[in-house]
Amino acid sequence: MVLHTVSGLSRKALLRHNLPNNHAFLTEQFIRFRLTSTSTRSPLHEKLLSLQERLKIRLQSSFCTIVRLWGLQVNSVTAQRIRRIGQLIHVHYAEQNLKSVATSFARKYFRGRRPQLYLLFSGTFFAWDREHVTDQDFDSCFGSLDEVRRLLNSIDENNNGNGCHKDTTNGNSCNGSGDNNSNIPMNKTEAWEQIIEKEHLKMWKKPVPNSPLFQYTVYGSFDDICPKAFFTVQLDIEYRKVWDKLIMKLEVIDKDPKSDSEVVHWIMHYPFPMYSREYVYVRQQKIDYKRNVMLLVSKSVNHPKVPENGKYVRVHTYSSQMVIRPHHRSFEKNGFDYVLTYYDDPRTHFPQSCVSYLTSAGIPDFVAKLHSAAKELQINGNINYRIKGMKSSNKHAESSVSNLV
Repeated sequence: MVLHTVSGLSRKALLRHNLPNNHAFLTEQFIRFRLTSTSTRSPLHEKLLSLQERLKIRLQSSFCTIVRLWGLQVNSVTAQRIRRIGQLIHVHYAEQNLKSVATSFARKYFRGRRPQLYLLFSGTFFAWDREHVTDQDFDSCFGSLDEVRRLLNSIDENNNGNGCHKDTTNGNSCNGSGDNNSNIPMNKTEAWEQIIEKEHLKMWKKPVPNSPLFQYTVYGSFDDICPKAFFTVQLDIEYRKVWDKLIMKLEVIDKDPKSDSEVVHWIMHYPFPMYSREYVYVRQQKIDYKRNVMLLVSKSVNHPKVPENGKYVRVHTYSSQMVIRPHHRSFEKNGFDYVLTYYDDPRTHFPQSCVSYLTSAGIPDFVAKLHSAAKELQINGNINYRIKGMKSSNKHAESSVSNLV
């Protein structure tokens, strides 16, 4: 028993004494095995390892190239955006106006934050001081009235030779000496070409200076609807979506409370194979009780809320002026004359003669739709649209006044 115990202790002591040598031996054997296994690799194994290394190097190189190009692209786009914002700020805003806009915007949305955020959003505002409808635009409406007087007098000169225009509404003849515009030279009307002549509708066109476009003027009258209804169907966006089937989109995207002007985004369906047209325009209405007229002026503008995206053809040149003069002092009594002056550039590749023909057919059709919609609105008694400057009819005594011509 004692002998066996001593023998066991001797083996354990010997094992502990030789443990470092055993570790070195095992390490040497492992290295020898690895060298032996490496030397016995097959050619296919070597090719696979070589392919793996080359693929790894190529992927690393491609990834680095992609990251570098992406960084350059981001820098380029960022620089373009910053440059564009700077151009918008420089063009549309004076320094004082920019500060006031940024300050008011920041007070509302960034109160308590750093003032550097003001300038970041200043380029998204619309410059109402530059893009609004001016007094000169409204004055040109009265110029259209004078132009129509000359055109109608010119027609009577050709037909009767007496320079007197017969009133198309009540059939009374005018006195040549009583027309304040009878002494205006008729050579001013030579540029106009009459393209439509009906009992209650006449239409002319003339070339726009320095442009292949034509400007159109329409004169007409209605006895079965009131001026207010005819005016309302042109102002009421929601109602127009009902009666105008060519509308794909129509909405007010901005307003100016000071002038009561609006910026309208309008997408109009065009027949195949043409693309639909997109309009962005500012409009403003006015009622002049002294001259007894209702005015609506629209003209194209650019607005940061609807940038041009290429999906539709943007119409950059557009102008429309509507003048309505009632036969009475009240705008709620049936009977009025109107003058519509219009031109735009639809940016088509068709010959100008084709575009002129389509326009000359489209404008009278549009006026007819206006009349039908106004008549339905008046019959149903739904003339509730708020018109700025519209006074109650009971504040004005009805009196007979002369017609437009």
